[in-house]
Amino acid sequence: MKQISRLCTLSLAIWLLLSMFLTMVSCNGINQSGVVDAKLNEKGELILIYGDGSAQNLGAIVGEDGVNGVNGVAGRDGSDGM
Repeated sequence: MKQISRLCTLSLAIWLLLSMFLTMVSCNGINQSGVVDAKLNEKGELILIYGDGSAQNLGAIVGEDGVNGVNGVAGRDGSDGM
């Protein structure tokens, strides 16, 4: 479950960074060829690949796992004991 949560968080972070970057690119007119791919390298860095074959490393987007939080209070049983 923890891996799924981390994967979802990572995917969301990648899409958020990519959409922010694409917004900046379209507003500033930088690199009119457009982004054709985005990859995560072995160092946890986001790499954008452009239509003209160039690439840009946006830096690290993956960090260390955080500290586990405190467990919540146990819930009450439902009407069927479940």
